[in-house]
Amino acid sequence: TRQPRRRCGARAARAPHGGTARHGNGENADRLGGKPSTLGSHRADRRHDRRAAGHPRGTGGDAGVSRQAATSLGRGRLLVRISRLLVANRGEIARRVMRSAHAMGTRCLAVYTVPDSGAPFVGEADQAIRLDSGYLDAGAIIAAAKTGGADAVHPGYGFLSENAAFARAVTDAGLAWVGPPPEAIERMGDKLAAKALARQAGVPTLPTTEDESDADKVGYPLLVKAAAGGGGKGMRIVSGPDDLAEALTSAKRESLAAFGDDRVFLERYVSRSRHIEIQILGDEHGNLVHLGERECSIQRRHQKIIEEAPSPRVDSAL
Repeated sequence: TRQPRRRCGARAARAPHGGTARHGNGENADRLGGKPSTLGSHRADRRHDRRAAGHPRGTGGDAGVSRQAATSLGRGRLLVRISRLLVANRGEIARRVMRSAHAMGTRCLAVYTVPDSGAPFVGEADQAIRLDSGYLDAGAIIAAAKTGGADAVHPGYGFLSENAAFARAVTDAGLAWVGPPPEAIERMGDKLAAKALARQAGVPTLPTTEDESDADKVGYPLLVKAAAGGGGKGMRIVSGPDDLAEALTSAKRESLAAFGDDRVFLERYVSRSRHIEIQILGDEHGNLVHLGERECSIQRRHQKIIEEAPSPRVDSAL
């Protein structure tokens, strides 16, 4: 079980491995290394040590090398032990990631902006560093990870989680990236590339074309879809040929404004359908699991409002 959250006004809390963890304004010294944070102006460090009892420390203790490597599962790679994780997100997303990390004995580093300075996720982190430029500044987040002594970066979802360039920048900085490899992000982030990959794998897909002159071959009603991005943007339902030109113009304009990419394609629209997702987790050692299905059919403007798991419409035969 997690230790109860200490009050922010407490002047000091006893650190379990010796020394003192300071709380309150002006106390930014890093208990792990005794070094002050140096990136911008930081919130007072709120490091509540939630390390699980008996969790192994890094080489040389907490102030030593935190990134440990052991032989992996016989695949010729190194298995990196994460002792300090930067969560590049905010709010409930960051809290959930940190809750799981703390249960595993991993310390967490939060990044925050001024409006979020009093948010719960900041106080629940072991250390917090302020971002003056916002949550989309990849360079500032990586600099914060380095300053805070993080081994890895977890993007949560949204923000930079589907940004392949950010994923590459994290690994190029010598940090572990907790997420899909950049190549997977690029291929699955582009709907046309994802469809092509699905067809190669033998997965059935709806009739699709990038050529508007082939709209009749796709069949009406059809859906104009942005090739990039998500969130329901750049999507228009077209019931007949007379509405196609306006839908294309509108979808391209919205897609360009939202994603910087005006590519669209046409896809058969299924009016009576269910939106079912299955989340899959894999690692670089070949381990793969799924977390069952989720019913995501209740939507507004092509955006999910409610997710239900398991789906009430997926039976054993399906």
